[in-house]
Amino acid sequence: MKVHLIEDEAVAAEALQLFVQVMVEDVQIIHRTTGSDAGRVIADEKPDLVLLDIELPGEDGFSILRKIRTFSDVPVIMVTADESEETAIRCLMAGADDYVRKPFAGAELLARMTAILLRSEPRPTDAYG
Repeated sequence: MKVHLIEDEAVAAEALQLFVQVMVEDVQIIHRTTGSDAGRVIADEKPDLVLLDIELPGEDGFSILRKIRTFSDVPVIMVTADESEETAIRCLMAGADDYVRKPFAGAELLARMTAILLRSEPRPTDAYG
């Protein structure tokens, strides 16, 4: 599995990478601290999942998400320190598949990642017929 992580906080990014690598077999994490080249990297690398921080230097996560959605349906989980309901709604309305609030429990993030990846897998065409 290939995960693209866009997170500017070094400690948070390291912890997240370590947790995912320990808990998920065969995972490759592509980490960027800004979103300046995220669109190109995501288009080139074709990750299975994107973890996208909202508060980034320069271009914010919402702007990056809008760019991603112009060319890809890759599952995106927005990561935010903002606890407001408004931000949660904004994430989902902008095209994110889910969001998590910092600080978050690793097990919760893993469960959200797994649920999204299971939903994004192709289903057999005759599953109900």
